[in-house]
Amino acid sequence: MSRIWEINGLSLELDMEDYETSKNYMKAFEEMSEEEKQVKKDGNVDSYVKNYCLLFWHLYDRLFGNGTAEKIFGGKYNCRVCDEVYMDFLDFVKTQQTEAIQRRNNMLSQYKPSRNGKRS
Repeated sequence: MSRIWEINGLSLELDMEDYETSKNYMKAFEEMSEEEKQVKKDGNVDSYVKNYCLLFWHLYDRLFGNGTAEKIFGGKYNCRVCDEVYMDFLDFVKTQQTEAIQRRNNMLSQYKPSRNGKRS
């Protein structure tokens, strides 16, 4: 299972089966949700674009360390690019979760009693 997210030349580790990582992940998304409420209040288009992008910049910095977003985006604020990177990130997380579930199911299926046995 890959725990390395490859994005724009960077290799970023995120293990969603690790307790501390999962806790940090949830907290980062809660903080992103709170920040998002402020972005919607500002009606200025250029300010909106930058603040929208900062939602994602802050998310990646919280998850992978300060300066990560700068490396991912090269210092540019572009809503489309932020959305594309975000979708790639969510796919990366979803793949990890799917693989973990499949691994557990395969492991547990080895110990389930067979239904092909004799019945009384």
